[in-house]
Amino acid sequence: MIAAAIGCSRAGTWLIEDGANGCLLRCLGVYDRNTERLTIMLDEISRQVSPFFAALEQTSHVVAVETRSHALTGTER
Repeated sequence: MIAAAIGCSRAGTWLIEDGANGCLLRCLGVYDRNTERLTIMLDEISRQVSPFFAALEQTSHVVAVETRSHALTGTER
């Protein structure tokens, strides 16, 4: 529903939790409209993806038109 509402192929819901090693981003699910599948992703720890967490703290969201090339979500981060 979220992916369709914002016009994208994938949308996920994540929770931020405080942990011993910094914040933890826990995936509740990522829905892919192309495959019609829900996937659970691995947790992210703030020290591994600190620019991503900084963006979340400032704006409470990250919009990536192309996730693979986006500076905060890309595979080359």
